This record gives sequence, C-alpha cells and structure tokens, in this order.
Amino acid sequence: MTFRFHKARHATAKAFEREFALEILKSDRLRVTILIGVIIAALLTLLGVAALGAKQFQGSLHGNMIGFIGTLVTSFRQVM
Repeated sequence: MTFRFHKARHATAKAFEREFALEILKSDRLRVTILIGVIIAALLTLLGVAALGAKQFQGSLHGNMIGFIGTLVTSFRQVM
C-alpha cells in the first residue's frame, strides 16, 4: 500500500512540474511579445517624429541625420 501511494505521489509531482514549466513558458512568451511590441512602437514613434519634424530633428542631431539612421539600423540588427 505504501508503494502505491509513493508512485501516485511521484506521478502527481511530475504532472505538477510539467504544468508549472508550461506556465513559465507561456509567461516568458508573453513577456517577449510585450517587449518586442514596445521596441517596435518606440521605433515607429521615433521614425514618425523624424519624418514629421525632419528639420527640427536634424537640428537636434547637428546635421548628422545619416549617422543617426545608420546607428538605428545597426542597433536594430543587433537586437534581432
């Protein structure tokens, strides 16, 4: 009788570990999806501001708009 109880307990523990691991993976997937969304939203906002206020944006970069875009593209490639 004790042996059966031990087997059932072990099976329950394995099932719990499996379900817990799945929940962790779901949580990580959600976290990564949110992070990607925030990065894309920030990039789109930055590019929108640069497109709508190009003269002011270029003035704040001291005329180095091409260097900024190159740095932005390089950074984006490193993230992906």
